[in-house]
Amino acid sequence: MLHFHFKRIRTAGLAAVLLCGTWLHSAVVHGRPGTPNEEPKAAFVRSGHLWLKMNGQERELTAEGLADTPRWSADGRYVAYTRRASAEAPQSEIWVYSLETDRHEQLPVQGGANYRWSPVRSILALQLETVLGTVEMGLSGAGSFTSEAVGVGNYAWLPDGSGFLISSAAQLNPAGWNAVELYTVALRSGAEPSKPKHLFTLPLQSEDFFAIGTSTFKWSPDRRWISFIARPTASLSADSNTLCLLSADGRTFRRLGPMLGYESWFRWAPKAEKLAYIEGEGRLVTQNKKLQIREAGAFRTGGYTPPGYADRGFTWLDDKMLAVSRSKESDWETEERLRPLPVLYRIPAAAAGPDAGQQLTSPPEGSGDFQPYYVRRSGKLTWVRSDRKEADVWIADASGAEAVPYIKGLAAGSNYYEHFDWSWALAWYDPQPAAAGRAAVQMTATFGAGVPSYAPWGRIAMQETAKKYGAEIHDYLYVGRKEAGPNLTEDTFKLWVVKGGRGFGVIVHVRWETSTEQLKSVTFEETDR
Repeated sequence: MLHFHFKRIRTAGLAAVLLCGTWLHSAVVHGRPGTPNEEPKAAFVRSGHLWLKMNGQERELTAEGLADTPRWSADGRYVAYTRRASAEAPQSEIWVYSLETDRHEQLPVQGGANYRWSPVRSILALQLETVLGTVEMGLSGAGSFTSEAVGVGNYAWLPDGSGFLISSAAQLNPAGWNAVELYTVALRSGAEPSKPKHLFTLPLQSEDFFAIGTSTFKWSPDRRWISFIARPTASLSADSNTLCLLSADGRTFRRLGPMLGYESWFRWAPKAEKLAYIEGEGRLVTQNKKLQIREAGAFRTGGYTPPGYADRGFTWLDDKMLAVSRSKESDWETEERLRPLPVLYRIPAAAAGPDAGQQLTSPPEGSGDFQPYYVRRSGKLTWVRSDRKEADVWIADASGAEAVPYIKGLAAGSNYYEHFDWSWALAWYDPQPAAAGRAAVQMTATFGAGVPSYAPWGRIAMQETAKKYGAEIHDYLYVGRKEAGPNLTEDTFKLWVVKGGRGFGVIVHVRWETSTEQLKSVTFEETDR
């Protein structure tokens, strides 16, 4: 469940939203599970070369040039990576290594960046500046480059691999910056690219919001919500961006809070509707960086960072527990060797507050534990241990027990104001859940679905709540529908009510006769969330 900060909305406007809004429900299936005690499979960079670790064995894959940014295909058959002839080379190229044929192949494009594998097929998407295209891999090698969309700022594959969610890059004109637009576009199937379908327009620049682009997009486990970072100009983005939440039908938009532009700093729980993120402004990561969790359908955010500490990375262990990389706060003026380095803590998602957490690791003095990642296929917690110059990869059980070094001599992480990043040098094979069937097509169809069936009962829920409490209704959430008995249906809503300066939630159950649609009862439950 996800907490919300709600802005005041007129009741008449709410009624209109209830008439028009609908939420998508999509089935999901998970990637092929690993076998018990299976060792994690990793692609990594050491001394500028690409390496593979499988079944406890390491193998060097490249011996020439400089490699970085490995990315696994969903089926584990390919690793895409960037290769540059030398540090002075003006341009890098995208290559793909096939584990089946033991061959490397350069993609048929010059340059390219921001490449991502389809969640269901061996198709690699990439950007050539603002052109989004795809290359399909097969036993005979790489296919041709297919243009999918133009004018693209950023993108993500739709959960079922049927197409993309894309954002435009805002343009500066004499009147100011225009708005960033979000579109869905189906994977090209003919001679011409598919026509994009508009999903949402981000707000124009104001005192409390400014975006000229976005991060990639991440779907909640049930595919009803999309999270992403809205980014202002580069100089401003270094210190603050806005984490956003958008319903999959494009009708409900929330601004969750300020954060840095690190995509690993916001993640959905594996199966629950919980979004964790590290909130805070300022490019220095040892100050004002606090772990937050919001639950779908709830009204508040839970804080999880004790005073005097900063969170610098995290991973979900399961729907109820996280591992967090955390250090004491410090100033930038502090001498580098005296700036605190992080250790890992185990944090229960249900126990928000400054006392939550159990220390998992104890690195030697002068070293810290960064970038935790839980590999679900193997049931292993992984992290990078570094003294700011050299780095090793460690693994342990989810409890932190039996911790051992797993990869020695990982390439040095990039360092930006104490944010150390090894995502360009390390990738675990851990395919994420993909939507079953045609979930993305269903999503697209939902955009024009019209008035949802629950709308009349939503109006009744609002009217009866206002009558009962004599208070203002500031916002609502449709929870869902169930069979409540023979010939009896129940729709449930959650409303946020403000009375006498106090805000509280009211869960409203509306029951009606299925065959005649006659109202039978309206009941209420108060909640502080």
